This record gives sequence, structure tokens and C-alpha cells, in this order.
Amino acid sequence: MGFKNFLEKYSKSSSRKGKVELNKSNLKNDEYLTIAYLLYINRYDISQDCYIGKDYICKREDFFK
Repeated sequence: MGFKNFLEKYSKSSSRKGKVELNKSNLKNDEYLTIAYLLYINRYDISQDCYIGKDYICKREDFFK
């Protein structure tokens, strides 16, 4: 499948400028941790917004800028 296609399948654009949201509608019951791990080994992280209940996908290197 390739990582680029994987990222397109499990992400969607967000209403927040410059953010990419995790598409939870594609996830089955126990896939969240697997998706988080696959993102992690490809230098991406999941940032959780507990207030509105959304998860954002972001490049790890962007956290350190």
C-alpha cells in the first residue's frame, strides 16, 4: 500500500488551518494503537485535543521547530 496511501486513507483535512485530522470513521475496534504505531515509526505523532475529541496527525520534526 505504501505510507503515502496509508496516510491518505487514515487522515482528513481539518477545519483548523494547517492541521490534518485522524479519520476515525475508517478505524475498526482495535486499530487505533496499530495506526499510532505505524505513524510513529514513520516519524509522525498523534496530538490529541481532549476538549473537542479530535486527534491530529503531525510530523514529529514540526514539534521541534
